[in-house]
Amino acid sequence: MARFFENMLGIEPPGPGQDTSWSLGLPRVWSSWVLLVFLIAAAAWFIALYRREGTLASRRYKLGLATLRWLLVVILVLMVAELDLRIDRRGLPYLALIVDDSESMSVADRYGDAKTEAAARALAQSVGLDSTRRIDLAKAVLAGSANPLLARLAAEHRLRLYAASSAMRSLGEFSSARDAEPAQQAILGLSADGADSRLGAGLRDVLNDLSGVPPAAIIYLTDGVTTDGESLPDAANYAFRKGVPVYAIGLGDPSPLRDLELRDLMVDDVVFVGDVVNFEAKLSAHGVEGGTATIRLHEKGSATPLATEQIDLPPGGQPTTVRLQHRPDQVGDITYVMEVEPLEREFQTKNNAIERAVSVREEKLRVLMVESYPRFEYRFLKHLLERDPSIDLSVLLLESDAEYAEEDRVAISHFPTSKEELRSYDVILFGDVNPIYLNENQLRNLNDFVLDKGGGLALLAGRRFLPAAYRDTPLETVIPIELSSAQPSGERRDGFRPVLTLEGKSNPMFRLGQDDAESQQIWQNLPPLYWLLEAPQRKPAALPLAVHPTLSGDQGPLPVILLQQAGAGKSLLVLSDETWRWRDRVGDLYFARFWVQAIRYLSRSRLVGQTRQAEVRTDRHEYQRGQAVEVRVRLFDEALGADSDGVTVVLERDGVEEGRLPLGRSAGGSGLYEAVFNGAKEGSYRAWMVNPPVKGTPPASTFEVRAPPGEFRKIEMDQASLNQVADRTGGHFYTFRNADELVRQIPAGRKIPLDTDPPIPLWNSWPFLALFMAVLVTEWLLRKRKRML
Repeated sequence: MARFFENMLGIEPPGPGQDTSWSLGLPRVWSSWVLLVFLIAAAAWFIALYRREGTLASRRYKLGLATLRWLLVVILVLMVAELDLRIDRRGLPYLALIVDDSESMSVADRYGDAKTEAAARALAQSVGLDSTRRIDLAKAVLAGSANPLLARLAAEHRLRLYAASSAMRSLGEFSSARDAEPAQQAILGLSADGADSRLGAGLRDVLNDLSGVPPAAIIYLTDGVTTDGESLPDAANYAFRKGVPVYAIGLGDPSPLRDLELRDLMVDDVVFVGDVVNFEAKLSAHGVEGGTATIRLHEKGSATPLATEQIDLPPGGQPTTVRLQHRPDQVGDITYVMEVEPLEREFQTKNNAIERAVSVREEKLRVLMVESYPRFEYRFLKHLLERDPSIDLSVLLLESDAEYAEEDRVAISHFPTSKEELRSYDVILFGDVNPIYLNENQLRNLNDFVLDKGGGLALLAGRRFLPAAYRDTPLETVIPIELSSAQPSGERRDGFRPVLTLEGKSNPMFRLGQDDAESQQIWQNLPPLYWLLEAPQRKPAALPLAVHPTLSGDQGPLPVILLQQAGAGKSLLVLSDETWRWRDRVGDLYFARFWVQAIRYLSRSRLVGQTRQAEVRTDRHEYQRGQAVEVRVRLFDEALGADSDGVTVVLERDGVEEGRLPLGRSAGGSGLYEAVFNGAKEGSYRAWMVNPPVKGTPPASTFEVRAPPGEFRKIEMDQASLNQVADRTGGHFYTFRNADELVRQIPAGRKIPLDTDPPIPLWNSWPFLALFMAVLVTEWLLRKRKRML
């Protein structure tokens, strides 16, 4: 009918997504009350006039004639007032649709319910996607199936599409069902890479963006997890005041997602055959309350476990230290893999394993042993090491006769005078040496041997000189204690057995048995020591490995054995000269194990420098986005730095070069260069040295940059918040399985005024004149029928 009148009056039909509203107007109308009085008076006059006519017509017949006469007057009044038709054009009501594209939407949930899991896969496949990530399910909900939800919404509404993560972004406006296809393409092009989930701020921004024309409703596809700014329930109060209902489509599993993560694997780069090698990593458990996990160590490409341990899972996602030990029995470069057995329904397993390459060697170590006089510690240790086939021993006894060096095959006549001569050794055992026998240059060379060249130094405290006599000398830098606080305790009547600290228990030097339990049992039954150099103040970088069982100082139990990472090398300080007592009733068994393992441990940094011209290191293996990455390069060959124009490292992310980082010389050592890399994006990085050039494969290091933990701290869908938002605003909560019901429950909304056509005059149109003539003729014929003419 509306189309009939439009054609008859020549009115342009409404466009797509539009309709028309008709209204009549009287441009020259008199005052309303005057017109009303006039029409009432005219009606009363005509009724009275026909009642006086004495004819055979009934009262009802006369009333009909009076009505026709009054209608003629009304038509005349409308013609005089120039009656016109006014056409108002209106658009479809607005509907806002927000898709959360933060990084938490990249999670692929592992649903506990098999039907839900199957429904998620079927939904994703409807748009050609194999993944059931939350963002993919959002795309499938809107653009999947033969009759997409987006197309049905666009048929009744004017769609405004938005993406919300770190900030609200408009994806465009679509005004009719014909725009459904470009709207679907805009949705399918989304990727879950937003750094934060500012869901509440996104809802508020959309309401402000549509403040002039409030939408009929807002549809929010999200997991409901807000990591920054205003929460969704708080923003829902603003939507309630605006009178806009929010319909939430929750994506994800509301139950905690189960995930085990291994990271930060620490292991020495170079070890010896038969050595105890510690593999230490951090394990975090998410979505798991209690239970155990099995940790295994194996070689890459082999399923045979080398070490296995079952641990209690840490609560609340807190990391716990996992430590496995292994004694390699073959030489070579071996890639070891530490992995944790996956949980049932674990949502990802790629972070369950971590690997590191280790160089396993079997070679002689060059050891220099320096003493002033032949004390018991010197005698037993010398005889032990000169019999060990894996050690090439040189001995310097400073207070011996001149002929001693000629009589003993391992003895030398003087302390090395040059850096090159000193650096031919891997480890130096420095006993109770009188400093008058060494000049300042020799002590400085010994200091550089540790700091710059990565040499190992074992300091064996004595009752005469070491360490107190080396105060204010170049050697003081690598001594792990504050020399001003050290004082001999004297011989004690009751002996003591050193107690291993947590760090000592994990250090391979102290592995005297086949496993931790046996080693601890051995330590508890070793023969006691009686003399100790009390050193209550240790340096900040010093790590106590064994302590006195009863004596304490300002920093805790008095140390017996300390380790310090000094520059590129390590220094070990033994504050008792009686480890030889461990030979009692067992011979060299435990005495040899400790000292040989200590020498091998101290030599590892040195051996790395011998086989590589340089190394690239970062201060961590894993970073969060925004954290500074400290890159260090150590040149083991000083000639490399002298012959080049500086040190430059290439940074690659996922195989693509990100840039080149120049490094500056560090005060920490002559061959050390450092720089800080800022602004690293998420991804897997490889840093390799391009300048100065080296022979063979350039030294490199890898590290990971990940999203801040806030985006993945709470991974499960926050169904409680989404329900709260829907209830507060008068909307409804759905999941991806029942989102189709949303179309029937979305309110119609108010039509949006678009434009008003120019008035169409009716008073002088032929249809209006035809109406007047029809009423006039009808009255005349009816009067004639009753002979009232």
